[in-house]
Amino acid sequence: MSKTAILMRHGHYIDGENAKAFGLGDKEALTPQGRADVDDVAEQMAEAGNTPDVIIYSPAPRTTETAMRMREVFKRVSGRDIPMIADRDLADGAGIYGLKAFENPVCAEAKTVLVISHEPNITVMGDYFGSRLFPQKGQAFLFEASSEEWPSLKAQKNLRHKVTFRPR
Repeated sequence: MSKTAILMRHGHYIDGENAKAFGLGDKEALTPQGRADVDDVAEQMAEAGNTPDVIIYSPAPRTTETAMRMREVFKRVSGRDIPMIADRDLADGAGIYGLKAFENPVCAEAKTVLVISHEPNITVMGDYFGSRLFPQKGQAFLFEASSEEWPSLKAQKNLRHKVTFRPR
């Protein structure tokens, strides 16, 4: 069984200090445009048959909200309730150590894993896979594995970039 990894950068957000001015409370949150972009990308992925088996995400508020919105759209479009796992290895600035997310035992049986993180993590992981990415907020990059193993710090560049999902 081949594996598919989808790397996604969180949607546009506003920090906690400025959120009140936009009526978003006092915590970091996705902007209305960020929410629309995330929903759009999730719909594109689901319609193309790329609904993940699991969503692994950084525990930051902007990535958590992105993951929750993606899950809601996948459930609406595909009828599947996707499990979600917060992983501190995907925290802002984790870089190459974000690949440790694929070592989660849930990934062993998964065919498709969606990883939601930050910059520069997405760029660093893409470089490690052998593709130079320039991720904008809300974009998702689908990679197909050339083996049945997930990428790791030991087995690099076994994935090939196939498609990029962009907010329309």
